[in-house]
Amino acid sequence: MSEREGGSGGSVGGFLLGLAVGAVLGVLFAPDEGGASRRKLSGKLQGLRALAVEKAGEVGDLVAAAQGAGQSARRTAREEVRRRLEAARRRRRGAGHITGGAEVADEEDETLA
Repeated sequence: MSEREGGSGGSVGGFLLGLAVGAVLGVLFAPDEGGASRRKLSGKLQGLRALAVEKAGEVGDLVAAAQGAGQSARRTAREEVRRRLEAARRRRRGAGHITGGAEVADEEDETLA
């Protein structure tokens, strides 16, 4: 999906790349000693990992909700098509009686899957 189509894959990748570069530069220019800097960096990376896990769970929930909504919409559309098809069949059968009782071919009334 391109950015024009509303995709945000590139934005997330760019954000993560900037985050990694910022972390490396932060370590290089840190005023603390090496051990203290490593502890700080380790703590921040653990926090980022927890945040990533949390966001991945949220994305999973959103995907599941969207799939459920899509299935519901599909089901509703299928029911509407069946309802309209049955109404059209009733009208056609009624019109056959009005026009002189012409028979309606049963093969035209096959159900759609």
